[in-house]
Amino acid sequence: MPTGSISAFAADSGEIARREVKSEECALIVVDIQEKLLPPIFEKERLLKNGQLLVRLAGILEIPIIATTQYAKGLGETVADVKSLLPSAA
Repeated sequence: MPTGSISAFAADSGEIARREVKSEECALIVVDIQEKLLPPIFEKERLLKNGQLLVRLAGILEIPIIATTQYAKGLGETVADVKSLLPSAA
């Protein structure tokens, strides 16, 4: 990549970072917040609290929510405190 392209990319990135965020251009992705994955996580209580806050906020702003669950049979479902806030189709 020529040097001029890098500086042009940096300028474009800076402009993009400063533009207004529109809810219709956003989505919240909740990734694998599962019981058996929580124990080794540093400050897991904070993770759960912030996860719940983000899910509530996405609901208020009508932002789509996508939730993933990796190998539910072995790792368990999404933690109940978060799952209870997810739309039924998430």
